[in-house]
Amino acid sequence: MYHPNRILERELEFTKIYRENIGQPKAVRESRCMEAQMATYFVTIQPQDLIAGRISRPYVVFAQCMEGDGI
Repeated sequence: MYHPNRILERELEFTKIYRENIGQPKAVRESRCMEAQMATYFVTIQPQDLIAGRISRPYVVFAQCMEGDGI
């Protein structure tokens, strides 16, 4: 799970996945990039949290509209 203190970790991983799949069909490349993003989307539960499901908005997003509020 993603930890917010790891600055740019997921963005660098996303870039790596994108580059590794540059020759793949577009659907495959996008699927692998989305998989990399979603794996780090939810933040570890914190002691003060009352419910689970806190999200961490990434610096880089490869999606049309992940949360319904646009890019």
